[in-house]
Amino acid sequence: MKRKWIALLAVVVLSTGCKGTLKATGDAGPDADPDVGEEDVAADVPVDAEPDAAPDGVEDPVEDGTTDPVEDAPEDTPADPVVDTIGGPCTTDEDCDMGVFCDGPEYCHPSGVCRRAPPPTCDDGDDCTTDSCDVTTDACVHDLIDGDGDLHAPESCGGDDCDDTESTIYTGAPETCGDGIDQDCDGADNVIGECMCAPSLTAPGAYSGATTGGVVAHTIGSCAASSGAPDVYHELVLGSDTDVLIDLSAGGWDAIAYVRSGTCDGSEIECNEDWSPSMILSLTAGTYYVIVDGREGGETGDYTLTLETCTYGTAVTGNGICTDAYAITADGLYSGDNTGLGDDAVPTTCATDSAGRGGHDVWFTFTLTGSTAVHLDTVCSEFDTVLYILEGACDGTEVACDDDSDIGYASSIDVTLDAGTYYVVLDGYYGASDGQYVLNITGL
Repeated sequence: MKRKWIALLAVVVLSTGCKGTLKATGDAGPDADPDVGEEDVAADVPVDAEPDAAPDGVEDPVEDGTTDPVEDAPEDTPADPVVDTIGGPCTTDEDCDMGVFCDGPEYCHPSGVCRRAPPPTCDDGDDCTTDSCDVTTDACVHDLIDGDGDLHAPESCGGDDCDDTESTIYTGAPETCGDGIDQDCDGADNVIGECMCAPSLTAPGAYSGATTGGVVAHTIGSCAASSGAPDVYHELVLGSDTDVLIDLSAGGWDAIAYVRSGTCDGSEIECNEDWSPSMILSLTAGTYYVIVDGREGGETGDYTLTLETCTYGTAVTGNGICTDAYAITADGLYSGDNTGLGDDAVPTTCATDSAGRGGHDVWFTFTLTGSTAVHLDTVCSEFDTVLYILEGACDGTEVACDDDSDIGYASSIDVTLDAGTYYVVLDGYYGASDGQYVLNITGL
């Protein structure tokens, strides 16, 4: 037992950096003190004695075999890889709690310093969510994934995005018509001519199109004989109340045009076949759809849709006979109504069939002081017109005549006239051709 304690003292001496050598009695060298033996050492260090404290620099043992906690946690100990040391001292977890859920829970380490555990992962195990921690609500948030950043989740996760790799594609997205891509996720690309891709009638003029090439039957007008023909929508937006002329011309097939108000399937305002006079409509400001369709299923082909705005100029009445002819002294528009008036004149160089000789007519007159190029037309008249000019007198020579060379059933004359007086007859082609008329004249 004495030998063991001597050995322990030797370790202590070595660990404290003391110089010198502790020698056992039996191994004494020539320089050893002969008077010092095992008994003397034993007398100095009792066999059963326990040291009161470890030598300086040696940690005090504790009952459970660990070292002193204070000595074990110097202030400059770096944070370990899974927790952060954030300060101290502390005695309870409440001393460390900073009240921020997303940073991770803080607790008091047995060493007496505050530490922070790893933050919450917020992983809900759902591949369809993006998991995060919201510092404003101190809660985990699980948003549906959105791979293309268009704020629409993929259909595979219960969202409405049929292509989560392209931000322009989701349910309700604007369609790029005719590009072969289904931007709005309705199962097909929108074809030009469908209501969502309706060409705009932006200004007066002629617009050409066709009901072939992929368009389908969407609707039917009241003047159609049957359904099933392909149709093409046109959008008309009016910024103010306007009277408009809408005329349809189609060659080789039986076409109709009709107008709906407000929406693609809004109330029908009027329906007209291509061989009928132009539609003259008084429309309030708003959006309208003009649809070109086949009169019967299977009817399809090319067409020209013409839009004009109508103004009426000077109102004229009481000019139903030649002797009451209205005297025109300046360029302009002159309008009135031929309903119920007589049939006092007939054309001789156009519209000479029996149908063209029974309409109601109105009379105008003008005088030229020299050779003049004159233009006259009946655009925006409600009925099928015939227009002719007589020279010199009510029964004078017919010097110009036209039937339907302008838009729809409107007539138009361009002629150079010598000096003199002339009479203009605006007539109806049929006996029932009556209603509001408009005469436009320039060159005077």
